[in-house]
Amino acid sequence: CYLDLLRRSSARMCFLSDGDLLKLLSDINIVRSIRILKRECFPGLRDICEQRDG
Repeated sequence: CYLDLLRRSSARMCFLSDGDLLKLLSDINIVRSIRILKRECFPGLRDICEQRDG
């Protein structure tokens, strides 16, 4: 399954549920995606933000 392969690619990704992985892969707002990642994979971090080039 693609989601299992995705989980094996990153130790932090293995903590995400199928639903959260599907949300991250869907066309949702970047802020919501970052919120899901922070909550599930990086609970100790104060903030995660999008890095833009330029």
